[in-house]
Amino acid sequence: MLIAANFIGTLLTNPIDVCLTKILTQTQKEGAKYTGLINALQTVAKEEGRHKFLSGLHPRFMFNLMNGFMFLFIYDRFTHYINEIN
Repeated sequence: MLIAANFIGTLLTNPIDVCLTKILTQTQKEGAKYTGLINALQTVAKEEGRHKFLSGLHPRFMFNLMNGFMFLFIYDRFTHYINEIN
């Protein structure tokens, strides 16, 4: 269930991540190609196609999965340690 939730969350937020990366890496000497998130979403979909929003999905999914596992493991160890103290 957690893996499915992670996949759905990654799938829904990947377009935003792609656009934010494009906004942050654009050079100022060329002028701002993207003026905001909505503009970046429209421009990327128009110029590069909607499939661009799915690029990099696998590495991001794996990163989120490992991040979630580490968080749950550390949280479990932390709460177990706190309960032993009390």
